[in-house]
Amino acid sequence: MKNVKFYLRGQARTDIAKIRQYTIKEWGHNQWDKYRVALFKKLQSLANNPHMGANIEEVSSNAFRFPIKNHVIYYAKREDTVIFVGVISSDMSPQKHMIRVKDITNELGM
Repeated sequence: MKNVKFYLRGQARTDIAKIRQYTIKEWGHNQWDKYRVALFKKLQSLANNPHMGANIEEVSSNAFRFPIKNHVIYYAKREDTVIFVGVISSDMSPQKHMIRVKDITNELGM
């Protein structure tokens, strides 16, 4: 099976940069390398199988979230691609999670 193309948009890049910075500070480069590999494997897996995530029905049938370790990935399924809009800590405030849901809404042009 050919991998589905995916993009990091919205806050996703910033979120991943913050995760990288925190992980390196707390646990070192080796741990970041392990987590980065696991994270990007999961992003590709979700792009290939977007319905693995929980649908955010109040936004769209194409909006999803998926937990990975201590984070939640927010993304939108497009016709031929998947757009990741956020990767935030699962213990962040509900307001932060709602911002990522809004990012999906914006990405889908709703």
